[in-house]
Amino acid sequence: MSQLTIEIHGTGIHNRGAELMTLAIADRFRAKFDPIRIVVPSAYFRRPEDRNRYGLYTTWEFGFQPRGWKRLVHEYGPAWLRRRARMIAPREVDLVLDASGFAYSDQWGDRAPTWILAKMSQPERLHQPLILLPQAFGPFIKPEAAQLCANVFNRAELSFARDSQSQRAVQALHTRTDLRLCPDFTVDLKPEPDHSLALPHPFFAVVPNVRMLNKTTKWEEYLRFLESAIHKVRTLGWNPVFVLHDSLSDHTVVQQLSTSSRQLPVIYHQNPRVLKWVLGQAHAVLASRFHALIGSLAQGVPSLGAGWSHKYPELFKDFGCSELYLPDVQDLALLDQTLTRLADSGMYQAIRDTLTASKIPISRAVESMWIEVENRIEQVRAKLNTEPGQ
Repeated sequence: MSQLTIEIHGTGIHNRGAELMTLAIADRFRAKFDPIRIVVPSAYFRRPEDRNRYGLYTTWEFGFQPRGWKRLVHEYGPAWLRRRARMIAPREVDLVLDASGFAYSDQWGDRAPTWILAKMSQPERLHQPLILLPQAFGPFIKPEAAQLCANVFNRAELSFARDSQSQRAVQALHTRTDLRLCPDFTVDLKPEPDHSLALPHPFFAVVPNVRMLNKTTKWEEYLRFLESAIHKVRTLGWNPVFVLHDSLSDHTVVQQLSTSSRQLPVIYHQNPRVLKWVLGQAHAVLASRFHALIGSLAQGVPSLGAGWSHKYPELFKDFGCSELYLPDVQDLALLDQTLTRLADSGMYQAIRDTLTASKIPISRAVESMWIEVENRIEQVRAKLNTEPGQ
């Protein structure tokens, strides 16, 4: 049987969300398909040893500009060097899965759709199917960005919107992609314990997001919001702890807080599975990172969210706890009231029960998505095994 090669396309931005999605895909397909090579952007795992640890491959084509030196290594370098770098050529890819998370929208402009269209239009890629895995889409108000994103959906034979708002945004583009609805697929990714971490008990995880400073006009209000939450958590007898879930750039938020807040413990870990485990140990969570919220809500941890796009309230709707999403960081009274509700043991347990029950249909929807994608992959593999020379 020929070896299957699946490429995970992304924005090229290194973050924990990208790593979590990569690991979820790798876990699923390694259990289903053998042999298989999984190709990832080099920016997701910057060091070769990180890719090697997860058994991943890369290619010189990733990024918004082709990596010239990597192409030279692959095409003209010695075979042993290519093997050591775990580098393959784009023409070796059989199918492309887009796991950008949130890239096709007015909020991100034309960079991401321009890149994937340029890549998938290369002669050696014209035969490669493109599937957009569950992610947030839209809004598409700006004509140029809307047209580029429509072209992406027309290139994809199957697309999954993560929420109803995203689904409606794509439908309004009137593309020919086969569009489905499915929640984020990292919901069932297994956490990995690390008992060497010193976690106070009970602790309240605060997960900041630097995007709340550069993607909104309320950055001063966001800092006050975090300060108020920390003060309230202390009065309730919980130990506030910063968890840097996505990138060290989130520490920029911490550094702009008051001296007393800056002195709180900060937890950061290179392994995204460990970060998910950390969030699962928390008594409660306040987060502005999307995949941090998925990690905590999916483990039944009552979590408050504050975000900068429609994907945040849609996530809380999926988990049956829309009241825990705080739409306005200026509304400190609502923040205080919501934290006070968590201090009520009966209310706290009711929220945990709701989260546990809500995860069941989410996991079922994700399983259905995987089965449909796997059926498409089986079609590709069957074609590979019937081609001459295989």
